[in-house]
Amino acid sequence: MFTQIECRNISPQVASLREHLGVPDSLTHQGKIYRVHSPQVLVFNNTHDLSRHAVNLNQARLTDYPERIPTFPTGGTWEEAYDIMATLPDISRLLRQRRIATVDEYWRLLKSDINYPMSYEFYTDKRIGEPHGLGPENWIRPNGAAEDPYQEAASFESELRKECFAITNLGVGPDPKLANGAVIPEDWNDEAIEMAIKEEKAIEGSSHIGFVPKGISPDSGAIFVAIDRATKEANKKYAPDPEHIPGGAITQAHGDFRRADLRVMAAIGPNKQRNVEKILFEAPSPDNPASMVTLGETVILLDAKAAERTMKRLGLTP
Repeated sequence: MFTQIECRNISPQVASLREHLGVPDSLTHQGKIYRVHSPQVLVFNNTHDLSRHAVNLNQARLTDYPERIPTFPTGGTWEEAYDIMATLPDISRLLRQRRIATVDEYWRLLKSDINYPMSYEFYTDKRIGEPHGLGPENWIRPNGAAEDPYQEAASFESELRKECFAITNLGVGPDPKLANGAVIPEDWNDEAIEMAIKEEKAIEGSSHIGFVPKGISPDSGAIFVAIDRATKEANKKYAPDPEHIPGGAITQAHGDFRRADLRVMAAIGPNKQRNVEKILFEAPSPDNPASMVTLGETVILLDAKAAERTMKRLGLTP
């Protein structure tokens, strides 16, 4: 376990502003009431400290709950955490003694495809499986090469239902950005961004969690979805052939995330700060997918750049 990791706990300020803004403490959807939690929010000076804290959280949970398993995401946000984990024999021991779920997988992506290296099977094998000596029996992962993605989503959900989850680790989708890839100007509001997107001066963002799109029920299990344009644009950098990346994905959904004892959502860099605000300061709704993480105990880890807008909004920075 790492010690002396400096961070700023802004949870009280976040809770106070949520109350002031009228963020409700419950969500009613199709006649069912769900409790909404104000998350713990920690801000780190840099990505390295954030990643070390994320590793600490996972090690503690897996040590305390030997019969429960983790979910690990993919993407750039978690890469340093996985690099750190790979150096820790205690983590390897904890992982080898249990199954491990992934959040999602592209569809359709065969091992013979030129873009297979962007698959999440490839990613998790290289960053988690091989460093820790994991075998096929350790994984709960959707098969991106399956003939029928709907049947594969059902099979994935069936395997997830066999387990109890100590911790589910997550990321958040990209903010909107200018057409040239630059960060949206700080003073632009949602209306200005929407107009710029219509005029093709900006690219829309995606407040997804996993690949879960808008409109999905809080109780939904794993599903097959089409990948939105913003996510395709953000993920092209991982593709050997960026013009032919998969158009679909099989993903865990809100009901799966809610089953975990703890959710840890991490965000790094300036291209996540608007979506962080939507999670923290807007009422949770299926139309704001990442906000649904607050339907349970959640820790949100932010580096200084991802926290910029939030810190200013709270009056904690000029």
